[in-house]
Amino acid sequence: MMAGVAPGIGKSTLATGLATALSPVDLFGEEQVFTRPAFAAVAQRFRTRTFPTPDVFLPAYAATFADLRATSAWGVLDWNCASMASDLPWALDSPTALRSFIDDVGRLAADLAPVAFFLEGDVLTATQRAVAERGPSFLAQWGAVVGEESIEAIAAHHRSLRPMHDADVRLLAEAGFAVHVLDATRPAPAVLSDALALLRWPSRPSRRCPSRCVN
Repeated sequence: MMAGVAPGIGKSTLATGLATALSPVDLFGEEQVFTRPAFAAVAQRFRTRTFPTPDVFLPAYAATFADLRATSAWGVLDWNCASMASDLPWALDSPTALRSFIDDVGRLAADLAPVAFFLEGDVLTATQRAVAERGPSFLAQWGAVVGEESIEAIAAHHRSLRPMHDADVRLLAEAGFAVHVLDATRPAPAVLSDALALLRWPSRPSRRCPSRCVN
C-alpha cells in the first residue's frame, strides 16, 4: 500500500514500477475503488456521500486479499486503508474506531506480510509536479478545498495535513504493516530499486520487519 506527503510525490509512479517488476501482480489504482466488484458497496457509499463504515470496508478488503491468495499474486494498492478512512466522519468522531478498523485490516492481511511505503519529500515540489502532470483541473479542484487556486496555497494545505499522514503511518505500523519511508526526491528508478530491495524481490517477503521500517 502507498502513502505520501502530498499528491505528486510519486506514489502512482512507484506503484506502476512495482507492478511492472513483480509477477504475478494485481495493481489496484485508487480510482478502481469505484469499479472493482469487491468494492461495490464501498463505492456506493462514497457516491451517495453516506461514506463507508468499517462493516462496509472490511468485506471488500477480505475479498481482495482472498483473490491475492487464490492467485499467489502480489497486490500493489496505489493508496492505503488508513488514509482512505481517516478523514471520514466516523473516523474523525472516534480515533478508537479508526484504530480498531486498521487493526482489523491488518489481521485480514497478516499472512500476506503487508507492506506500506511512505514517500517523503518537499511538498511544494510535489504539488508543482502534480499540477504539471494533471493540469488546471487539479489546481481548480484543490483550490476549491483551500479557498485559493494557487500552488503555494495548495502546498500549504498539504503541509497542514502532515500530522494526519503521520498518524496514518503509525496506525499501519501498529496493525502489522512493515512501513518503509522512501526518499522520493531521488529519481524514480532509485526509489523503485529501494522498494524492491525492501520487498526482498524476487523472494517472497518474510514476516520479520527489516531494520529500516517504522516501528
